[in-house]
Amino acid sequence: MSEKKGLKRWSAKRKQEVVLRLLRGEGLDALSRETGQPASVLSRWRGNPPILSCIHK
Repeated sequence: MSEKKGLKRWSAKRKQEVVLRLLRGEGLDALSRETGQPASVLSRWRGNPPILSCIHK
């Protein structure tokens, strides 16, 4: 998944895709570098109940 570095806001769907990749075991640091998002932001998304509830539908 190559993301454009200049994007400011991420849609819920794009966040879900990254969270799914984290849950499947992809490395936090690697995804952080690939997406241009700090690891702390990705960790927050992973722990965000609204994002997770959308995944389980």
